[in-house]
Amino acid sequence: MKARLGVLTRFLPIVDLRTIPSTVDKQKRREWAILDTFDMFSPEYDNPQRIEDVAAMFERNGAKVTFAGFVKSSAGTGAVVRG
Repeated sequence: MKARLGVLTRFLPIVDLRTIPSTVDKQKRREWAILDTFDMFSPEYDNPQRIEDVAAMFERNGAKVTFAGFVKSSAGTGAVVRG
C-alpha cells in the first residue's frame, strides 16, 4: 500500500496540498503551500473581517465595490470583494 502526502499532513506541519487547485503550476503550488503553512501557524496575525466591513472600507477610501460575497470554486469557497 502506498502512503500519500495527505496522510502525513495530519502529523507534519505542512498544508494539505489537496486544497490547492490542480490547475496551478508546480512552482506556484509550492509557493502557495509555503504561504498556507505559514498562515496555519501565525494566528497572532490573523484578523478575520466580515465581507461587509471590507467592502465598506474600500468604499470609504474611494473604490466602487461591484461585488462582495462568497464564490465557489474547485478549491472550495472564498470570500471576494471586487471593485
